[in-house]
Amino acid sequence: MKVLFHLKEHQEMIRNWITEKMKHSTSAEFPIEWIPDTGIIVTTDDDSRKLAAVVVYFERSSPVAYIGWIAANPENTLEESANSIAFGIRCAINYSRTMGAKHLLTTSGNRRINQIFDRIGFLDGDQCVKHKYYYLGE
Repeated sequence: MKVLFHLKEHQEMIRNWITEKMKHSTSAEFPIEWIPDTGIIVTTDDDSRKLAAVVVYFERSSPVAYIGWIAANPENTLEESANSIAFGIRCAINYSRTMGAKHLLTTSGNRRINQIFDRIGFLDGDQCVKHKYYYLGE
């Protein structure tokens, strides 16, 4: 596997992957404007398939990066998804470091992804977290 940086040309694909996953709990479409240009696309070695995406946000006033979204290609096998997500998270650590971050945060309610974070060395934080959303308008 290898990685591509900068998500701009892949935003539609990432939105479709996340929207597909969300279909189990909502009919809403994932907002494309939530996907910044920063992050990683994991591909096969020959670039023939995109396997996963790790979206990384950077905070300008502090050395903090945040893995906001992780998405796998719905056509992957479970093994391809697990391996490409783990590879993408490890690459996101180095990517965040090269972008000037000293701290990398994330939040995940997915048991399998949390196990990957644990194996890589992420520390547990608040375990009673719920994401909340408020639309600020135009």
